[in-house]
Amino acid sequence: MARIQGDELPTFAPPELEGSMDVCAIVDSHVRHSPEQPFVVWSGADGRDCVLKGKEWFPAIFYAARVIGREFGVDLDAGERFPLHERPIIAMLTSAEHQRYYTMAMGIIRAGAVVFPIANGNSAPAIASLLRARKVAALIVDPDGQAPELAATLERALAEVKADDPQHEIKRIVMPPWDDMFSPKHLDAPFLPPMPVLPMDALILTLHSSGTTAFPKPVDLSLHSWLCASRARNWLSMPFGGRRTFLGAMPPYHALGVLLSQSVTMTAGSTVALSPPSQAWPPSPVTTLKTMAQLRSDVTVVAPIFLQLWAQDDRAIEVLKRMDSVGYGGGPLSEAAGNKLAERGVRLANIYGSTEAMVFTILEPLEGGKMWAWSKRAPAADVIYRPTGVEGEYEIVLAGNENYRPSMFNDTYMGKKVWAMGDIVVLHPKDENYFKIIGRMDDQIMLSSGEKINPAPLLTMIQAHPSISGAVFFGRGRPFAGVIVEPAGGKTIDPEDDAAIAAFRREIWPVIERVNAYAPAHAHIWREMIVVASPSKAFTRTGKGSLRNGAISKEYVPEIERAYERFEEASVAGAVSVPAYWDETSAYTYMQQVVAGALERDVSSLSDEADIFQVLGADSLRATVIRNTVHSALSSNTATKGLRVPANFVYDHPNIRSMAAALLSIVKGDDDGKDAVQRKLTAMTELIGKYTAAWPKHVGTKPTPQRETLLVTGTTGGVGAHILEQALKSESIEKVFAVNRPSQAQSIKARHQATFTDRGLDVALLDSPKLSLLEARLEDGQTFGLRDDVYAALRDETTCIYHVAWRLDFNLSLSSFEGSIAATRSLIDLSLASPLARPPPLIFTSSIGTLAGWKDPAIAVPEEPLNDLSISLGAGYGESKAVTERILLAAAEQTPIDTLSVRLGQMSGSTTSGCWAVTDWLPLIVKTGSVPEVACLPEASDSIAWLPSDVAATALLDFRSSIGSERVLNLVHPRPVPWTAVMSPIAEALKVPLVPFAEWLARLNRSPETPEAMERNPALKLRGFFAGSHAKAQRTAALLKSAGSTAQPEAFTGVTLSTTKAQQQSSVLRQAPQLGPKAALAWLHFWRRKQFVL
Repeated sequence: MARIQGDELPTFAPPELEGSMDVCAIVDSHVRHSPEQPFVVWSGADGRDCVLKGKEWFPAIFYAARVIGREFGVDLDAGERFPLHERPIIAMLTSAEHQRYYTMAMGIIRAGAVVFPIANGNSAPAIASLLRARKVAALIVDPDGQAPELAATLERALAEVKADDPQHEIKRIVMPPWDDMFSPKHLDAPFLPPMPVLPMDALILTLHSSGTTAFPKPVDLSLHSWLCASRARNWLSMPFGGRRTFLGAMPPYHALGVLLSQSVTMTAGSTVALSPPSQAWPPSPVTTLKTMAQLRSDVTVVAPIFLQLWAQDDRAIEVLKRMDSVGYGGGPLSEAAGNKLAERGVRLANIYGSTEAMVFTILEPLEGGKMWAWSKRAPAADVIYRPTGVEGEYEIVLAGNENYRPSMFNDTYMGKKVWAMGDIVVLHPKDENYFKIIGRMDDQIMLSSGEKINPAPLLTMIQAHPSISGAVFFGRGRPFAGVIVEPAGGKTIDPEDDAAIAAFRREIWPVIERVNAYAPAHAHIWREMIVVASPSKAFTRTGKGSLRNGAISKEYVPEIERAYERFEEASVAGAVSVPAYWDETSAYTYMQQVVAGALERDVSSLSDEADIFQVLGADSLRATVIRNTVHSALSSNTATKGLRVPANFVYDHPNIRSMAAALLSIVKGDDDGKDAVQRKLTAMTELIGKYTAAWPKHVGTKPTPQRETLLVTGTTGGVGAHILEQALKSESIEKVFAVNRPSQAQSIKARHQATFTDRGLDVALLDSPKLSLLEARLEDGQTFGLRDDVYAALRDETTCIYHVAWRLDFNLSLSSFEGSIAATRSLIDLSLASPLARPPPLIFTSSIGTLAGWKDPAIAVPEEPLNDLSISLGAGYGESKAVTERILLAAAEQTPIDTLSVRLGQMSGSTTSGCWAVTDWLPLIVKTGSVPEVACLPEASDSIAWLPSDVAATALLDFRSSIGSERVLNLVHPRPVPWTAVMSPIAEALKVPLVPFAEWLARLNRSPETPEAMERNPALKLRGFFAGSHAKAQRTAALLKSAGSTAQPEAFTGVTLSTTKAQQQSSVLRQAPQLGPKAALAWLHFWRRKQFVL
């Protein structure tokens, strides 16, 4: 039942929270009716309490309000006010301590303006983005010289704002010094006259999101939202009135801190306890604990990392036990720390919410803190559990009602606008009002540091390894992550057999290396954090074959704990002096000391050539210590910072002498390029051999039907979707099997609906009786994971196969694409199993990427098979497609199946909607134009032969007529245009310059490499690709110039493709209009509509 917080206090007059009073009216009420109420407290230099009562704090708030009024020429004492719809937004970017910060924030509101606290840690571009987004009128700033770094960041931000909009003037209001803000003379100043109560939808304050995945975004809170947040405390059984709520460990600009500082004081009768003004920021766990104890705090809210440290300190636990509520939020708390604190009597409260939705759960310990990992939805909030598709798991979404409403909405559900939190929860078996977070809809894992990992792409790489049947990430609330892997093929490994586990880790280590090369540093997997699944704990799966991640992680808790314990033991080796200069002698001496320290042996007892595993007795944990120590040494030196020590450094160089040589090679930048080329060629040859062995015999006898049935893979992608639409419209095609990989995020029909909508295709066609949508795992072979009757229909009815599905990722190596190669072999086997006398032909969309090593740019690549595999050496993507071309050629030569490999060049946005996937490389380049640290686009002298995806789809369907007569065709635009024909209009629309490619690349390389920066500027992930392409273009230009050639090869490939045969087969290709400004601006419009480019 709801209560009125603070009504038991004789010094506090609880305000009405239903709308008859706004924040200004609440302030005015307290100044008259709550003069003796203690609103703020902190410890003075002598250890005694310093208290701001209502009669002292509200005059200071009035003073701050008058400062704002004077700056804008509004005489508040005379009853003047800002017009309702012209109330200025005043941002705060200051290093002031909490006491002045909170007072000024309330003063801004009392002046009738809108306060916008901005986090000090934001970059200049992020700050500029926020200032622009809300047309900020003024800034509360520090006096000159007080916080030089913050001031410099602010200057850069303001310069960006000015450059973008010279008319945007922002006042600077210096934060009043302490003695002015809290001067005794304010006590004699008259109260400000009351102001008209604002309407419920009037803006009160603006906060901003954390900016984890992009620039932080403004979040506006209306009076209704502010009152909803304040009323939340009325649903608590615990009284807040008279209690001290410590907020000193929370930044003053933090959304939760801002709201709590206002609502618990103004509406609940609590006293906000703060750190001393002189205390350095940020506070340490030690100083925070001391301050909370000195202030006799009853309630606190801290980051989980503080609690994890305090859980290891008995004295800290004793302090926490005396408090009524110890809240935590912003990240997960590890189970070990939470259980220990709860068992020792600490009343933990899990505070759950977001800036956009605020806190909509009960803000007090549940069951005395025993249910610390659970949250309970507040009765006033319309919290909905939306099924995720996995039994027992739900996503939290919040709808609005008259009692509680998010500040914004991002989705609709059950006919309601909702804010979807994106968190996956399970419900308490006895009370569904209680829920516990087990993950993210986007599978993010939040580490205890606050950094996040999205394991989905990493798991895809890991599970492509033939020795792994399944993998599950873990690490929520931990400093780093790990993975549980299940051996494939029924292989069993005794969890007590260290040698067998080590051997299996070595077997799969190459794929882990690729994952680590792809992932950000905080997501790297250490060898010791690979938990091998036990035969007695087989992975459980859903009916669709998906892993039950939550259940598996829970079952493997003991193994996960043991992995972390062993790794911690491996991470405590003592530091070794790092040489000032690296040469053979210093590298050798250094490695001697590192190995001796890791093995806890004297240097004199070590042999230079002795294998540290077989002779010196090292295990994998000691190897980790050695590698980590070397990596740290290089990272600590300016000259070697950024150099990467491979995770298998010790395993590849298992004695001191070879380690020293390898270390020196890393420092000197040596590379065994010839060996690397040979390894790649060998890997390609082995894959061709593996997937051309043991063709099944074709025994079909039935005649081919007059009307066709197509099997098309990858129909949620660009070209595949257009093929599907055109096939469904064709009268000569009776049926289409659209085959795609399974997804837990959306149903297969929903994915197609989204794709068709994006691309301007006819969504109604997805209800056609001709269409059969299938989710299948082609690489699994056998029946692709389909029901037997569905597989039989696929086998018996298909008359032609289009294999379009392929992973698009230029960072991965060849082995990561083996699953796609295996899927192609599965389709060949399906064709050969057909009952038709003529097996269904297979048309494969290959790539211009197979020509990365084309030797002569002056000669157009012919439409015929290429026998030299070295031509395809480059990215794993192109190598994998070259391998597949050879497999298909072998199939056509050795079996009755007809195959056609079509080398696609760059596909551009469709002619109908301009839709061009934002994950492709050109959209990534264009996005850099709207990223402040780059803010330009590259110029190039190359030509472009990009073909709209819908035109390419029509041509591919036309190519059915060439089946049997051709084995290879090239598909690019037959009439190329200069790069500037499309890039110039885009640059003009973005209002950024075109600069030489080298300059653009230099600006990109100067960008920060944090995960947040990677999300904001994803082109950073392809820097190597861009740099390599630019270098290749320069070499190609020099080669053509020396040969006197006037050829203009394709941008980013350095080759020209002949399309003579392809044009003969397709009139649409022959007549395709050239690209120009109209097409380019259509692409840009699409990217803007997707909010990918600003």
